[in-house]
Amino acid sequence: MHDLTMQAIEYALDGLNLRSEVISNNVANAEVPGFTASHVSFERHLSAALERESLDSAVRPTVIRKADVFNGVNEVSLEDEMVEMIRTGLLRDAMVSAYNFKTGQLRTAMKGVVA
Repeated sequence: MHDLTMQAIEYALDGLNLRSEVISNNVANAEVPGFTASHVSFERHLSAALERESLDSAVRPTVIRKADVFNGVNEVSLEDEMVEMIRTGLLRDAMVSAYNFKTGQLRTAMKGVVA
């Protein structure tokens, strides 16, 4: 019972979970001289896959190194990382709610009960 909507939600959750891990790594290394922060890219790939109506060939979420190191100085911004962590958490909550809503609809359809 994995339609396009469920596949998209699962893909987004994978990307958001990876993004949380990367942000945590950036924050943990914020004081390490010369550390190069990373970010996760997946939204553009998800959008393109949804336009094709198929996630079968979608590129998996990708970790990309930022070019924030200048002369060996760590340029991780804790404020930016924390804002991104909050944003990511809110998006994850929305995806979980969408997933739960969709599974609830499927359960209702299988029971033949009209809500």
